[in-house]
Amino acid sequence: MSLAETQELMRTMQELIRLLDGVDVKANKIIDKVPDLKKAGATFQQAERLAVRYLALARRMGLPEQIEQATQLVSQLVVMMRMLQISTSMISGGGIGALIGIAGIIGVVMTANDMTGYDSMRGF
Repeated sequence: MSLAETQELMRTMQELIRLLDGVDVKANKIIDKVPDLKKAGATFQQAERLAVRYLALARRMGLPEQIEQATQLVSQLVVMMRMLQISTSMISGGGIGALIGIAGIIGVVMTANDMTGYDSMRGF
């Protein structure tokens, strides 16, 4: 191996070490934010439960038909968002869970397509 090749190899190794140090710093930043992400996920789940409960109460109150349809649409959208969240978490697990997660996302897309087609057919 010549001196030029050795110097090139050393420069490449130093560049790799510098890049790996940057990855380590970024990984530590992500790890530091994990508790905040868990808290945000729990808050989202609580908001989703609260929204579904309020929408169920609104439907039972005997509201006008248009408001009833709007609350039904919003509750379907909340459920679809929750399905997407569960599906993405299953995909990140890999294996069979990833296949189930992909099927869940396909199901949400098909449901959204059905909803838009049905509403346009009814004139909304």
